[in-house]
Formats: sequence, C-alpha cells, structure tokens
Amino acid sequence: MPPERRTLLAPKDVYCLPVPGTYMRSYQLFQPGVFRLSRRDCAFYSVMIAASGDFGMLSIRTGTYRPLWCQPSSFTGSFVLDCFSEGGLIVEAYLEAQPFLTISWREPDDRMV
Repeated sequence: MPPERRTLLAPKDVYCLPVPGTYMRSYQLFQPGVFRLSRRDCAFYSVMIAASGDFGMLSIRTGTYRPLWCQPSSFTGSFVLDCFSEGGLIVEAYLEAQPFLTISWREPDDRMV
C-alpha cells in the first residue's frame, strides 16, 4: 500500500488483554473507524457480526495492509478464518450506523509463557 494511503487510514491503537490462561484475545467494536488490534504477528481467528452497521464495508488487514477478509456490504453472521497476520491486525469499519462486532485472534504473550 502506498504511504499516502496509510496516513489516510490512521488506525487507532487498542489494547486487549488475553482471556486468562490462553493466547486468545477479542475486541468488541461498537463504533465505525479504523482500529489496530495488534502490532505483532498473530493468528486472526474469527469475526462475529451481531449488528451489521448498515450499508458499509468491513475489512480486516494485516499490519502490512494485506487483506485477510472483506465484506463490501455488511450483514450479520459468524465467520471463522484462522489465518496468519504478519505485523499486526487492523480492522477497517466504514459503516453508516453503530455496528456490534467481535473480532478474535491469538497472540503470544511472553508474560503468559
């Protein structure tokens, strides 16, 4: 992705603690925007869309902006992908209404091992 596009996205960093005793992390998204969930290599596991956010695009990318999953017109459902994400995990939610999404991923943590 060209550098000028990266500055337009300007992801907001979010920190999520792992579920106790596991490597699994999850984040619930209640507002549109661009969010960086992780800065390290991780395994993107799933996305669950409980409320779609009306006529918008939802995409999940690696930290290097490689697309992992995209839904050009959002609709409810649960999608299990379990794929590798290098350099982090970024969620882009360009939606007209308030969404309700849960994104899950696994990320090793030295404090847990």
